[in-house]
Amino acid sequence: MRRRTAAAGVLGAVAMLIPSATAGAASSSGNAGGPKPFSITPDHGAIGTLVHISGSGCGAEPAQTVLLAFVGGGRTGTEGGVEVGQVNVGPNGKLAASFRIPARLDPFHGGGGGPVRPGSYFFQTVPPTCAGSFTVTPDMAAPARPLPGRPNFTG
Repeated sequence: MRRRTAAAGVLGAVAMLIPSATAGAASSSGNAGGPKPFSITPDHGAIGTLVHISGSGCGAEPAQTVLLAFVGGGRTGTEGGVEVGQVNVGPNGKLAASFRIPARLDPFHGGGGGPVRPGSYFFQTVPPTCAGSFTVTPDMAAPARPLPGRPNFTG
């Protein structure tokens, strides 16, 4: 229970930063008033995609630990978020982490949460020093619902 409460508080803090995070993530050079951009590889994929995140200048101070979160709440995708975890920022200010895109997001501010839908999401540090965009795409391996029609069996 304690971790869930802590997660809700952190995700609430991230949710309030969504406009600045998406603005900073969209800029290739970052901006003085917002987070610096992450390098996210790949920058799109289906649920279950393994994503590698790296950035420079991602700590308020070198050699500190920051929280990394995966968050939705823009015009598309699912509102909510999940903690990627605590990530160490090296003495040179660099950060690196890997994360598998989840099937569900936790709610924040008493709303949202649920299955991850195709759309726009972002990764962000707390404090908000680095951010980057990720697009969840439909899983083309299996249809979301049965295909209509009558199968024709022979044999």
